[in-house]
Amino acid sequence: MGSYLRTIGDDKPRRWIRNQMAPQVLTNGIMKKTILLITFNLFTALIMAQDYSSLPATQFNGDGDFKEAEEQVLECAEYLLVHPRTENEPNRLSAFRYLFLWMQGTADHTFSIGQREMDLTKGKTPYLTIYLAAAVKTVLESPEKLTDDQVYQAASALLAAYCSKPGNHLKPNRAIKKIVRDK
Repeated sequence: MGSYLRTIGDDKPRRWIRNQMAPQVLTNGIMKKTILLITFNLFTALIMAQDYSSLPATQFNGDGDFKEAEEQVLECAEYLLVHPRTENEPNRLSAFRYLFLWMQGTADHTFSIGQREMDLTKGKTPYLTIYLAAAVKTVLESPEKLTDDQVYQAASALLAAYCSKPGNHLKPNRAIKKIVRDK
Protein backbone atom coordinates (compact mmCIF):
# COMPACT_ATOMS: atom_id res chain seq x y z
CA MET A 1 0.00 0.00 0.00
CA GLY A 2 2.89 2.33 0.75
CA SER A 3 4.42 1.90 -2.70
CA TYR A 4 1.04 2.58 -4.33
CA LEU A 5 0.78 5.90 -2.54
CA ARG A 6 4.30 6.87 -3.59
CA THR A 7 3.67 6.11 -7.28
CA ILE A 8 0.36 7.89 -7.54
CA GLY A 9 2.13 11.10 -8.57
CA ASP A 10 3.77 9.38 -11.54
CA ASP A 11 2.18 9.70 -14.97
CA LYS A 12 2.00 5.96 -15.67
CA PRO A 13 -0.07 4.94 -12.61
CA ARG A 14 -2.52 7.80 -13.20
CA ARG A 15 -3.03 6.71 -16.76
CA TRP A 16 -3.58 3.16 -15.54
CA ILE A 17 -6.19 4.36 -13.01
CA ARG A 18 -7.87 6.52 -15.64
CA ASN A 19 -8.04 3.65 -18.17
CA GLN A 20 -9.29 1.20 -15.57
CA MET A 21 -11.92 3.61 -14.24
CA ALA A 22 -13.31 4.73 -17.62
CA PRO A 23 -15.74 1.79 -18.01
CA GLN A 24 -17.03 2.39 -14.46
CA VAL A 25 -17.53 6.10 -15.10
CA LEU A 26 -19.43 5.27 -18.28
CA THR A 27 -21.54 2.74 -16.42
CA ASN A 28 -22.11 5.13 -13.54
CA GLY A 29 -23.17 7.86 -15.97
CA ILE A 30 -25.70 5.52 -17.56
CA MET A 31 -26.79 4.35 -14.13
CA LYS A 32 -27.23 7.94 -12.96
CA LYS A 33 -29.39 8.73 -15.96
CA THR A 34 -31.39 5.54 -15.46
CA ILE A 35 -31.92 6.26 -11.77
CA LEU A 36 -32.88 9.84 -12.58
CA LEU A 37 -35.39 8.65 -15.19
CA ILE A 38 -36.92 6.09 -12.82
CA THR A 39 -37.14 8.67 -10.04
CA PHE A 40 -38.80 11.15 -12.39
CA ASN A 41 -41.34 8.55 -13.53
CA LEU A 42 -42.18 7.55 -9.95
CA PHE A 43 -42.53 11.19 -8.92
CA THR A 44 -44.83 11.84 -11.87
CA ALA A 45 -46.90 8.77 -11.01
CA LEU A 46 -47.24 9.91 -7.41
CA ILE A 47 -48.40 13.34 -8.51
CA MET A 48 -50.92 11.86 -10.94
CA ALA A 49 -52.17 9.27 -8.44
CA GLN A 50 -54.67 11.31 -6.54
CA ASP A 51 -56.40 9.65 -3.63
CA TYR A 52 -59.96 10.73 -3.04
CA SER A 53 -60.85 7.98 -0.56
CA SER A 54 -60.92 10.41 2.38
CA LEU A 55 -63.26 12.87 0.63
CA PRO A 56 -66.60 11.14 1.34
CA ALA A 57 -66.06 11.67 5.07
CA THR A 58 -65.96 15.42 4.45
CA GLN A 59 -68.97 17.37 5.68
CA PHE A 60 -70.00 20.78 4.41
CA ASN A 61 -71.23 22.92 7.30
CA GLY A 62 -71.85 26.30 5.73
CA ASP A 63 -71.53 28.49 2.67
CA GLY A 64 -67.87 29.13 3.48
CA ASP A 65 -67.12 25.40 3.33
CA PHE A 66 -68.62 25.18 -0.15
CA LYS A 67 -66.61 28.16 -1.39
CA GLU A 68 -63.37 26.74 0.08
CA ALA A 69 -64.06 23.35 -1.51
CA GLU A 70 -64.35 24.69 -5.06
CA GLU A 71 -60.70 24.03 -5.88
CA GLN A 72 -60.94 20.42 -4.64
CA VAL A 73 -64.24 19.95 -6.48
CA LEU A 74 -62.69 21.21 -9.71
CA GLU A 75 -59.82 18.78 -9.20
CA CYS A 76 -62.33 15.93 -8.75
CA ALA A 77 -64.17 16.96 -11.92
CA GLU A 78 -60.95 17.06 -13.91
CA TYR A 79 -59.93 13.68 -12.48
CA LEU A 80 -63.21 12.17 -13.67
CA LEU A 81 -62.86 13.75 -17.11
CA VAL A 82 -59.24 12.68 -17.64
CA HIS A 83 -59.12 9.11 -16.35
CA PRO A 84 -60.89 6.14 -17.97
CA ARG A 85 -63.98 4.99 -16.14
CA THR A 86 -62.58 1.51 -15.49
CA GLU A 87 -59.42 2.85 -13.85
CA ASN A 88 -59.35 2.93 -10.03
CA GLU A 89 -63.11 2.66 -9.62
CA PRO A 90 -63.28 3.24 -5.83
CA ASN A 91 -61.30 6.46 -6.24
CA ARG A 92 -63.62 7.62 -9.03
CA LEU A 93 -66.68 6.90 -6.91
CA SER A 94 -65.25 8.87 -3.99
CA ALA A 95 -64.43 11.81 -6.26
CA PHE A 96 -67.92 11.77 -7.75
CA ARG A 97 -69.62 11.49 -4.37
CA TYR A 98 -67.72 14.53 -3.11
CA LEU A 99 -68.51 16.45 -6.29
CA PHE A 100 -72.20 15.53 -6.04
CA LEU A 101 -72.45 16.54 -2.36
CA TRP A 102 -70.92 19.87 -3.26
CA MET A 103 -73.35 20.34 -6.17
CA GLN A 104 -76.33 19.69 -3.91
CA GLY A 105 -75.31 22.20 -1.26
CA THR A 106 -73.55 25.09 -2.95
CA ALA A 107 -75.51 28.32 -3.03
CA ASP A 108 -73.17 30.02 -5.50
CA HIS A 109 -74.01 27.79 -8.45
CA THR A 110 -77.10 25.99 -9.65
CA PHE A 111 -77.21 22.87 -11.75
CA SER A 112 -80.27 21.60 -13.55
CA ILE A 113 -80.87 18.08 -14.70
CA GLY A 114 -83.86 18.19 -17.00
CA GLN A 115 -85.25 16.19 -19.86
CA ARG A 116 -82.52 17.16 -22.35
CA GLU A 117 -79.79 16.04 -19.91
CA MET A 118 -81.63 12.75 -19.39
CA ASP A 119 -82.02 12.34 -23.16
CA LEU A 120 -78.31 12.99 -23.60
CA THR A 121 -77.21 10.53 -20.92
CA LYS A 122 -80.14 8.11 -21.36
CA GLY A 123 -80.34 8.17 -17.55
CA LYS A 124 -77.30 5.91 -17.31
CA THR A 125 -74.91 6.53 -14.44
CA PRO A 126 -71.60 6.46 -16.36
CA TYR A 127 -72.79 9.12 -18.81
CA LEU A 128 -74.46 11.19 -16.09
CA THR A 129 -71.30 11.07 -13.96
CA ILE A 130 -69.16 12.47 -16.76
CA TYR A 131 -71.84 15.02 -17.71
CA LEU A 132 -72.08 16.35 -14.14
CA ALA A 133 -68.29 16.49 -13.83
CA ALA A 134 -68.21 18.44 -17.11
CA ALA A 135 -70.96 20.80 -15.88
CA VAL A 136 -69.04 21.48 -12.66
CA LYS A 137 -65.82 22.07 -14.59
CA THR A 138 -67.63 24.45 -16.96
CA VAL A 139 -69.23 26.46 -14.15
CA LEU A 140 -66.13 26.69 -11.97
CA GLU A 141 -63.80 27.67 -14.80
CA SER A 142 -66.09 30.37 -16.16
CA PRO A 143 -65.37 33.87 -14.88
CA GLU A 144 -69.00 34.91 -15.41
CA LYS A 145 -72.32 33.36 -14.50
CA LEU A 146 -73.53 31.01 -17.22
CA THR A 147 -77.08 30.20 -18.27
CA ASP A 148 -78.37 26.64 -18.16
CA ASP A 149 -78.13 26.48 -21.97
CA GLN A 150 -74.47 27.58 -21.94
CA VAL A 151 -73.66 25.00 -19.26
CA TYR A 152 -75.49 22.30 -21.23
CA GLN A 153 -73.66 23.14 -24.48
CA ALA A 154 -70.22 23.16 -22.87
CA ALA A 155 -70.82 20.08 -20.69
CA SER A 156 -72.30 18.05 -23.54
CA ALA A 157 -69.26 18.92 -25.69
CA LEU A 158 -66.94 17.71 -22.92
CA LEU A 159 -69.01 14.53 -22.54
CA ALA A 160 -68.83 13.94 -26.30
CA ALA A 161 -65.05 14.48 -26.26
CA TYR A 162 -64.70 12.01 -23.38
CA CYS A 163 -66.82 9.37 -25.11
CA SER A 164 -64.93 9.84 -28.39
CA LYS A 165 -61.74 8.48 -26.84
CA PRO A 166 -61.84 4.66 -27.02
CA GLY A 167 -59.49 4.33 -24.05
CA ASN A 168 -62.15 5.78 -21.74
CA HIS A 169 -64.37 2.70 -22.23
CA LEU A 170 -67.57 4.72 -22.61
CA LYS A 171 -69.09 4.37 -26.05
CA PRO A 172 -71.03 7.35 -27.37
CA ASN A 173 -74.77 6.82 -27.57
CA ARG A 174 -76.88 8.24 -30.43
CA ALA A 175 -77.33 11.65 -28.83
CA ILE A 176 -73.61 11.98 -28.18
CA LYS A 177 -72.76 10.78 -31.69
CA LYS A 178 -75.04 13.52 -33.02
CA ILE A 179 -73.10 16.13 -31.02
CA VAL A 180 -69.81 14.80 -32.39
CA ARG A 181 -71.19 14.77 -35.92
CA ASP A 182 -72.54 18.35 -35.64
CA LYS A 183 -69.19 19.74 -34.49
